[in-house]
Amino acid sequence: MLHYRQPRKREAETLYQFRIDVPVSSGGLSEHLNEMIEWCGTNVETGQWALHGHVKRTYGKVSRDYSRFYFMTETDADLFWWRWCVPQ
Repeated sequence: MLHYRQPRKREAETLYQFRIDVPVSSGGLSEHLNEMIEWCGTNVETGQWALHGHVKRTYGKVSRDYSRFYFMTETDADLFWWRWCVPQ
């Protein structure tokens, strides 16, 4: 059973159906993350997206940090994916 220390993250996990994990390098995302947040604020309606940190743990491997973007609609998730996750 998962135990959430962040009630808003738990809420996002149940409320938003579409999730995109953006890997965080050892140097962080810094300005790139700010640009993603600004893009969401401009292109996705208020209340239709959220952002929380996420860690993927795999037995026998080093844990990996992600910024997890949550979206209400598949269209918004797809637009985000094509803008930020597909190499240009």
